[in-house]
Amino acid sequence: MKPKQPNNHPDLFQLQLSQIININHPLVKLSHRINWGRLAEKIEACYTTEKGGQPPLPTRLLIGLYYLKYAF
Repeated sequence: MKPKQPNNHPDLFQLQLSQIININHPLVKLSHRINWGRLAEKIEACYTTEKGGQPPLPTRLLIGLYYLKYAF
């Protein structure tokens, strides 16, 4: 089973993340330079649950958390 894709339907009463964060922050710039689709293709086999169990978290979230753990 592959991870669920994020829901891209905007909520009219919530702020967009781009309105809250600093676009010039180095981590934001890095996130725009990474090819997330290709990276997910290479790594998603590690996060599949063919025997059942809890559905996996989105691959981009897991990769981002691993990077933050490594960097900080």
